[in-house]
Amino acid sequence: MNKDDLDSAEKFIKNFIDGDYSTWQANYTVRDEKELGELLDGFTKKFYSFQVTIPIGRPTSPSEEWFETGAKEDLKVTFKRPLFKIDQYVLNEEVIYAAYTGSTDEGSCVYFEILIFKKIGEVYKIFSVYHPDFEGGLTHFQGEKFTFPQNNYVDVRRIQAPDDDLDLQDYNLNPENKTIRS
Repeated sequence: MNKDDLDSAEKFIKNFIDGDYSTWQANYTVRDEKELGELLDGFTKKFYSFQVTIPIGRPTSPSEEWFETGAKEDLKVTFKRPLFKIDQYVLNEEVIYAAYTGSTDEGSCVYFEILIFKKIGEVYKIFSVYHPDFEGGLTHFQGEKFTFPQNNYVDVRRIQAPDDDLDLQDYNLNPENKTIRS
């Protein structure tokens, strides 16, 4: 694998993070339900290979009062999620990536979501989502189930170290001594 592969994968996932943050902002600022639905639909089609459920909650037909109070308060504590690292795997000559991200909650500095993606045709798409648990395991959340292939882990791009001790141990491992969470 080469540096260009990881560069393009990092660019994709950073674009995803920017889009994800924009959808959260829209959730709290766009008053028209149809417009919000179109924004969310466009986001999911651009970044996911499957019909995803975005966990952005707001009241059905929110009132103006909600936009002026609840939405403004929620928006104050919603941030762009951190990107910690990207692992690179090769399976049957196909390059697959796992991006370890935090949440959109203020101060998030632990693994919250692992986005599994690859090129489908000429564009990257997220095809699986996992959530780490507190015991060091992973729970499949959405998309295809994916088996993290330990022997096919070939590279890592570290971006920002997490605070959690277990996450930090994983973050610092090199491909030759990585034990995959499962």
